[in-house]
Amino acid sequence: MAFARQFDASVTLLNVVPPFYQPGDFSGGIDYTAIEKDFEAGAQRELEAVGRRLIGRSVTWQPQLRFGRPAEPIAKVASELNVDLIILSTRGHTGIKHVVFGSTAENVVRHAPCPVLTLRAGEH
Repeated sequence: MAFARQFDASVTLLNVVPPFYQPGDFSGGIDYTAIEKDFEAGAQRELEAVGRRLIGRSVTWQPQLRFGRPAEPIAKVASELNVDLIILSTRGHTGIKHVVFGSTAENVVRHAPCPVLTLRAGEH
């Protein structure tokens, strides 16, 4: 928020929902389409609530909800909206956790059309 206020910028608050995988051929009578729609609606409500709570009216902001593995939609939205700077947090996984989970921040830095500022989660 400090960057946005200092540079009179707007904020795009992006939530990337991971893929919803169906458990093979056995559906057990579960309506996955309905579950996905409910999940999407809940994610959109939560995104807007977070924006109102954390940003409020201090700067202009817009929510964006996308689906997929996070790095690709982040870079795509940045390109579509001609974003000047991406700011994202990183958990700082190392070792085996980094191998298993990968690094969203690292992939965003590699593919983003603009500079990326990464911050360790929980720090100011």
